[in-house]
Amino acid sequence: MIESLELSVLDTLSEPIAVLDNDGVIVAVNQAWRQFAWLNGCTPLATAPTGSNYLNVCARAAAGINGEEGSIAADGIRAVLDRRQSEFNLEYPCHSPHEHHWYRLTVTLLRGSRSRVVVRHIDITQQKRTETAASLAHTMLRHAAEEDELTGLPNRTVLMQQLEMLTERSRADPGFCFALMLLGLDRFKLVNNTLGHAAGDQMLISLGERLREALPETTGDPEAEGSLVARFGGDEFAYLAWGIDGVREAGAIADRLRSTLLAPYPIKGQDLQAGVSIGIAMGDLTANGPHELIRNADIALNEAKQAGLGFTTLFDQTMHDRLSRRLRIEVALRPALQRRELSLLYQPIVDLNNGRMISVEALLRWNHPKLGAVSPNEFIPIAEETGLIVPIGEWTMRESCLQWARWQERDPDTAPPGLSVNLSRVQVALGDRLLLTVRSALAAARMPAAALQLEITEREVMKDPVGARELILGLRDIGVRLAMDDFGTGTSSLGCLRDYPFHSIKIDKTFITNICRDPHVLAVAHATINVIENLGMVSVAEGIEEPQVLAMLQAMGCRCGQGYLFARPMAADQVMDAMVAAAAGSTISST
Repeated sequence: MIESLELSVLDTLSEPIAVLDNDGVIVAVNQAWRQFAWLNGCTPLATAPTGSNYLNVCARAAAGINGEEGSIAADGIRAVLDRRQSEFNLEYPCHSPHEHHWYRLTVTLLRGSRSRVVVRHIDITQQKRTETAASLAHTMLRHAAEEDELTGLPNRTVLMQQLEMLTERSRADPGFCFALMLLGLDRFKLVNNTLGHAAGDQMLISLGERLREALPETTGDPEAEGSLVARFGGDEFAYLAWGIDGVREAGAIADRLRSTLLAPYPIKGQDLQAGVSIGIAMGDLTANGPHELIRNADIALNEAKQAGLGFTTLFDQTMHDRLSRRLRIEVALRPALQRRELSLLYQPIVDLNNGRMISVEALLRWNHPKLGAVSPNEFIPIAEETGLIVPIGEWTMRESCLQWARWQERDPDTAPPGLSVNLSRVQVALGDRLLLTVRSALAAARMPAAALQLEITEREVMKDPVGARELILGLRDIGVRLAMDDFGTGTSSLGCLRDYPFHSIKIDKTFITNICRDPHVLAVAHATINVIENLGMVSVAEGIEEPQVLAMLQAMGCRCGQGYLFARPMAADQVMDAMVAAAAGSTISST
């Protein structure tokens, strides 16, 4: 029997403790054990624990809801009783009638005894709760790191991880093929701006659901074939397909996705249509890792959007080369003004009746020390997109007006009577700032307003008819002359000419070049010239390069023209000599 002194010592301990003999019979317990037995529904052990065989208690537990833990506990206790191991530990849950607890069962040999073991049940409920909370937090963080909050789709992090694995697979197996597709919603901003961002979010959620449903069921080896859809960011989604045959299958998948997403979206009581543009990048050895693949797909997506709504574009290297050159041009263009790399050439405008040069058009040129001569068709759109056209345009206006004044100072009788300067679409949108720029340039050159003609393209007029008319009237108030440039390339009708107070209309080169080759073009050009002249405006033909074209224009009554047949764009110091030569010449011959 356990001495009374030992029992009193056991009762001072807060842990539930029982002492077993070599057969597993309980020979002593402390008060904490009795409380433990009562809390956990073991009433006999709480009232008369001694004499009970603890192995039988474990056997009964093995037959109940804690069967696995009971069986493991019995085996562990026997192992210590038989001296096959010196200690045994087991963590287990206990569903008591009062509350759910976790305990750690510890079985050890009683110190100083060869035939008895000590069984302790340590309450680790709080520890388990802490671990559970930590595990839940970790799970939530992992979901937050891998799942898009709005759509519930995998996010860019997951996409990158999958791309890493597929890229490695492709490097190891050159025959393995996969494709990354970036999908961008067409005109998504219109939904946000008209119905609000909540409606836009609902559309993105619906689109994500459709993409998830569009994932095919894999019938083969998931490591060899499969697909993944992810939210890439904003209104863009990614679709990744691997184990495919190649470009043809990637295109078929893109067509299927576009059809799936084209069905109307019922949002706020309206059926909204939303097509997608798709950029495809094939995963092969030419793509240097996931980041480059994403870059390629993004470039292809931008190309698709520029082509129109609902287009699919496959990336090729020329797209990247073109984009790289565009970036080089943009970077080099920023300091071009300060470095005096920009210059102006002047092309004469000729009176077709007598061959005299009545005006010159200022043309912007750029010669970069490394890029060489960069075409205006290449750098002006970039300048417009970046806003650099504003300071460049102001410099062009000021410098060309000052040059006109220098010619006048040199010889007012020979100098060009007029000067034409082109306005970009960005300058047209500036409104009052453009008017201030024009007044300032005229004042600095002491130039009569009537000597300056500003050219606005037909496209810009038609893009914002009301705003263009207000600007034109403001420029007319200053006293400058106005010309509609590139007439015939936009969507206007001849009737629109009467609605805008232009002084001259410049007929685009595409009409002029073909008047001798296409009778339909000839008829349209003839009618256009008649309308322009009958409305009291001056008709100006652009791009005259052949004598027979000149003869046709003269026969149709076109008043003015310009083109290589008369003179190529020239430097400012060559203009006066050209004016003298033209003044000394006879009427332009039609032969």
